[in-house]
Amino acid sequence: MVLLAATLGLVGVGVFEGVAAAADNQPNYVPRPDEVSQQAWTDAHPGDMPTADTATQEKTRAEAMESSPSAVDDFHDDFINVAGPAAQAVMAEYGVPASVGTAQSILESNWGRSSLSQNDKNYFGFKCTSASNPGPIAIGCHNYPTQECTPTCHTVNAYFRVYASMKDSFRDYGRLLSTSSLYAPAFQYVDNPDQFAREIARHYATDPDYANKVIGLMQTWNLYRFNNVTPPKTHLQWLQRDSLDGGAATRSFVYGLAGDLPLVGDWDGNGSETPGVYRPAEATFYLRNSNTGGAADIVFRYGTPGIGQWPVVGDWDGNGTDTIGVFNLNTAQWLLRNTNNGGNADTTFTYGTQGDLPVVGDWNGNGSTAVGVRRGNTWLLRNHNSGGNAEIAFTYGRAGDFPLVGDWNGNRTEGIGVVQGNTWLLRYSLSAGDPQITFAYGRTGDIFVTGDWNHNGRPDVGVVRTI
Repeated sequence: MVLLAATLGLVGVGVFEGVAAAADNQPNYVPRPDEVSQQAWTDAHPGDMPTADTATQEKTRAEAMESSPSAVDDFHDDFINVAGPAAQAVMAEYGVPASVGTAQSILESNWGRSSLSQNDKNYFGFKCTSASNPGPIAIGCHNYPTQECTPTCHTVNAYFRVYASMKDSFRDYGRLLSTSSLYAPAFQYVDNPDQFAREIARHYATDPDYANKVIGLMQTWNLYRFNNVTPPKTHLQWLQRDSLDGGAATRSFVYGLAGDLPLVGDWDGNGSETPGVYRPAEATFYLRNSNTGGAADIVFRYGTPGIGQWPVVGDWDGNGTDTIGVFNLNTAQWLLRNTNNGGNADTTFTYGTQGDLPVVGDWNGNGSTAVGVRRGNTWLLRNHNSGGNAEIAFTYGRAGDFPLVGDWNGNRTEGIGVVQGNTWLLRYSLSAGDPQITFAYGRTGDIFVTGDWNHNGRPDVGVVRTI
């Protein structure tokens, strides 16, 4: 388990709302816990994604592809001049390459000339999930007849999202891509827009040539120029390796937002450890039961919002399931809970002093997790979840190292370790001495984590990187 959590006809430019609207200074959107249920529904029903992959939308895409650069086709530049900045705002908030967002908006709205884009400011053809559910950003739903082919083509009525602004339509697009597990693999390629387009095309449209169309638009109109704005890092990428050594990652996925604190635990008691994050501004835990990107399986608030609390994870009652707690960095108060939900602390005590970093582990091999702190390079560990004097004390590593805890040799008792730069220095026993396992994995600036990713009874390595 990880026992320490470290440290988005021709029509003129007026129809497109202008660059000012695309650059509107609205607060950044952060998915709320009450949206998780909707996202879980989307993950469970990939055939009901809100993209309008219908015969009508295919016609819109075909018409968009018939346009080519021409001295008289000023509407192309008009649209690009407003869609590009709108896509840059999406890149800044959600990490989607602006060239891809611009190209998809061209394809899905026929250069802003589709009925959906002109009437409803819907530039990506998104449907409502129901007649009364436009999602968290759109303001309503508009009923239109549309052609669907399954495989016989026929007319059906469908509800499409209505937006207050072009920017909101683009933001909903960014939100969908960045929060759906279907599109998580694409975010490994934010610096390679062509591959990003190929990855999202696997689920965005049934047209086997969809990715090539998006890439063709990026190339024809040099939409790559809109990527030349360094976007802020918005998400957490997990790079896990199924062994305790250096080498290539066994798996990579995106889970969590920049600023979240990563956690690892066996949340469902099945013997494998999976990711979670703690969002300090909300005092909210988002836990997932598989080593993949996607929506949280468990979401709850616990603790006090702010940066003064540090999340901890352990099997406090020895029942085989990991649960959460928080450590107050200012008061050294521990608030431990035996279930993964909100409520009052089951165990409360003070141990340590201001400035200490919390570490937790099964120090005596009795099957329960107990607390400890690291002060400089001194480890002060306790075999009980209560205040008192340290029962185990020793020095290991240097002040400022990244501390780790794990059962490195599978003997059911925790060892300790530190990371210096990207070098892991692990020791089997709770004592001073030389490291018994040394290797390099990750890079400076990563958050270093360990967990039994593959249920082999021993911890493996991992890093979490802000991208």
